[in-house]
Amino acid sequence: MQIGNTGVIKDNPTDIRDDILNQAIDNVEGFTNLPSGIQNNLLDESVIVISEIQDMLSNVMNSVSPLYANDFMVLELGEAFGLKIKDKTLPNTTIT
Repeated sequence: MQIGNTGVIKDNPTDIRDDILNQAIDNVEGFTNLPSGIQNNLLDESVIVISEIQDMLSNVMNSVSPLYANDFMVLELGEAFGLKIKDKTLPNTTIT
């Protein structure tokens, strides 16, 4: 995953699959000895899981922009940076 000018850029599923396959071949002894159906099933399920995780991360990252941050994120970030917030309600989510 990368962050570009338009937000989060998720990895291509083909690239994810290739990375997982290379890691499995390098790190899992006997992976290439498994039947191809099992290999494909493991790879496909792993790609789905990683894609879902990237979707969730991109949703979180994209919600923390000045124009689209939700109240909870603005309050959490403010407290993380040491702001003392007296009134926990925000009039809107636009930061100017």
